[in-house]
Amino acid sequence: MTTTAATAGPAGLVAIDQPGDLAARVAAMFETYFSGINANDPEQALTVVEPTDRMDPTDPADIAAFGKAIATTQDDDVQLGTVTDNGTTVTAELSFRSRQDAGYGPADDPDQTCTRWTMVYTLADSAGGLRIRDVDATHQAC
Repeated sequence: MTTTAATAGPAGLVAIDQPGDLAARVAAMFETYFSGINANDPEQALTVVEPTDRMDPTDPADIAAFGKAIATTQDDDVQLGTVTDNGTTVTAELSFRSRQDAGYGPADDPDQTCTRWTMVYTLADSAGGLRIRDVDATHQAC
């Protein structure tokens, strides 16, 4: 059995389990997203989010709500797992740890201050680049 060590994404925040061109593109997109969250900069984070019924990254009210939600959040230990090219979309498995003040935790446990997340993202892939379209998330306390 051969084991490949994870490599870091462009800014060093996202570790890539299975290096390759697509994984590097996905990691770069998530570097923008998580760097924005960690800097409490919702506009930066939302530059890689596709407009949907749940979130419009150009709507000042949605930007403000997202900014409030991430106000105390710091994400780390970001691990990009399997990345699958589906043609016009990409599926990306990702896990990370978030630390946040009590009251800012997951909806079902808002007082949780350390959360381990496992996500499966659907990313739109177009000439404009990769954008987060949808996510299925599970979490547990650290």
